Amino acid sequence: MVRNISTYCEGNHGQDPRTVITNFFNKRLQTTVTSRSEIIKQWVAERLEVIKFFHNENRIIVGVGVQWTGPTRAADALQLCIGTRCLVIQSSHTPHIPYELHSFLSNPNNHFVGILNDFDKQLLENCRHRLCVSNLKNLARHFLGFVDVRKD
Repeated sequence: MVRNISTYCEGNHGQDPRTVITNFFNKRLQTTVTSRSEIIKQWVAERLEVIKFFHNENRIIVGVGVQWTGPTRAADALQLCIGTRCLVIQSSHTPHIPYELHSFLSNPNNHFVGILNDFDKQLLENCRHRLCVSNLKNLARHFLGFVDVRKD
């Protein structure tokens, strides 16, 4: 059987940011894992520049996921993906979230989609960074018609 998925890290395993490259059926996905504000700001700026330059659009579709820990369900990590570029923000280790990310998340022209994310908006709003996501849609409910599916 042919192996169609492979993953490797660029740079040192423990460094921040860490870049993970995944080859998924001949598509190269690049994921940046960080807790550093300047890396978050740079990622947002680069994605917006690429979209405006190549696609000439103001509307963006962003894959989003939130990971939480503990009984309080504090948001521990925020995952964003635009095209083949992803960002994992280790929010519990991030001292400061840049204005650019707050602006990006709250922009009504951006559409954020995920699976089984009914509580993600609340988790982000209640985390210490008070992140507000404007248009968060549950793909299972809004586009696939799965009304009663939950992950809690």
